[in-house]
Amino acid sequence: MGLAGWYNSYLDTVHYHTHYILAFVLYAEDLRLHTIKIPTIMSRSARIAKNTAYLYFRMLLIMGIQFFTVRVTLKYLGVVDYGIYNVVCGVTNIFTFLTHTMTSASQRFLAFDMGRNDEVRLKQMFDTLVALFSTGGFVAVALFAIGGFWFIENYLVIPADRIDAALFAFFFTIIALYVSVVVLPYNSLIVAHEDMKAFAYVSILDAALKLAIVYCLVITPFDRLKTYALLMFAAYLLPAVITVLFCFRKYSEVTIKWNIDWSLSRKVLPFMSWNLLGGISWMLCTQGLSILINLFFGPVANAAKAIADKVNGAVNGFSNNFMMAVQPQVVKLYAADNLVEMHKMFYMASKLSFYLMLIIVLPVVFNADGLLDLWLASHDRLTTYMLQCVLLFSFISSLEVPINQAIRATGDIRNYQVYVGLLTFMVIPVAYIFFKSGLPAYFGYIALIMVYSLALVARLHYLRKQIKITYRMYYRNVFIKCFICLMTASVLIYFVTETCKQISVYDIFIWVICVALSGIVVIIMGLSRREKTYVVQRIKNMYYKNR
Repeated sequence: MGLAGWYNSYLDTVHYHTHYILAFVLYAEDLRLHTIKIPTIMSRSARIAKNTAYLYFRMLLIMGIQFFTVRVTLKYLGVVDYGIYNVVCGVTNIFTFLTHTMTSASQRFLAFDMGRNDEVRLKQMFDTLVALFSTGGFVAVALFAIGGFWFIENYLVIPADRIDAALFAFFFTIIALYVSVVVLPYNSLIVAHEDMKAFAYVSILDAALKLAIVYCLVITPFDRLKTYALLMFAAYLLPAVITVLFCFRKYSEVTIKWNIDWSLSRKVLPFMSWNLLGGISWMLCTQGLSILINLFFGPVANAAKAIADKVNGAVNGFSNNFMMAVQPQVVKLYAADNLVEMHKMFYMASKLSFYLMLIIVLPVVFNADGLLDLWLASHDRLTTYMLQCVLLFSFISSLEVPINQAIRATGDIRNYQVYVGLLTFMVIPVAYIFFKSGLPAYFGYIALIMVYSLALVARLHYLRKQIKITYRMYYRNVFIKCFICLMTASVLIYFVTETCKQISVYDIFIWVICVALSGIVVIIMGLSRREKTYVVQRIKNMYYKNR
């Protein structure tokens, strides 16, 4: 059948099972909001379900390939060269926040113009973004390259006979970084058009190329570090070229002729700047917490934090992929001045984001010891506590992301980023007080939970003014349902976990049972009667139709 045929068959299966669960939520929970016809809701939810399926498959495939390639690359590249390449790439990671800010800005403005059905302005915006990213990225990368070469030669601890290979690797890493910046508007255009199938296909190609690189490392007769750096650059370049060609072929707003509107750049740059402030605030918060933990408890505690953060990043991918599918529609609804439907989409996104985290994360919290044993073979209690705390923090994050996206849709983010950024930075002094009082290292995450819970209220207060939602509607449609599901699932999972451990059930099986139990709780208690009836009826109709 081939990879493409198997992939499409898989996505059809996932779409079959997820379409209705996403469709019923948009059907609305409050009669006062029932102003949208069902076909409109079904069409929108179907698109979200399908796009989420594409993004989930993309994430799972990439995670699997990364897990395999890291082991093989370490084996054939060697510990020294692998460490050199990673420290060189680590120097370029400072650009992560910049590229994230640029991506968020470009997706927002492109989706906004699509929501207004203004094709002329959409083309002008796209041309402006391409010009800004190409020129600004070149200047930033050139300055960074000059400083990077000087830093590597004078400060990094690298064996003398490998300096030349390290500089070679850094050179091609810098070029790859510039390529990734230039292609950002094209990727954002695909996301804004909600063409996640193409986005997923390009990601599969990228993963396949990285898998091929591992094979080349095994058979190459040349310097493996230089070969690896050159091939990794090619793995960035080829998908980027394909992405650009795809956009030229499919979207009318992409042409060779640029018509740059400098007035639009004066709208994009402030948005990017204030958005960058939020990213810097988060970076200072997390990195500052790592430094505090190192100062008070040493590198062992940092290792425990790194493991916890890695797991948290993996499970957050599920929620983030769903939100990527929702974000363009939130912006388009706001641009069309359809606040009623935007409210419905916002409530739906908030609930489903939380439910996805609950189903996946809560079983891990209650079975952290056993799952860590399966993964690491051995670990200390600090790692368990760190993992449990950071996963509890992920519940707050799942409610925060939809609010951030709704506020970004308005474009008015200056005051929001300033106030919330200052508030979230309070994590550092709170954690310092905890550590100075003699509390253990995982209380750094307790400080994170406390401050971000308060910040969530502040975010909601700001959102209320921006898109005119009420506290009562948010608590009724989102918070109360999420809280009831969380408490009920926690009690049930606790008793199931304790019972299964007494009869020596394998930890992975306990986790699977708890995941199923969490899903049942969400369906029974997280959904209204109208939603459950609607979903059951649709599933019955599909079942009899297929028979």
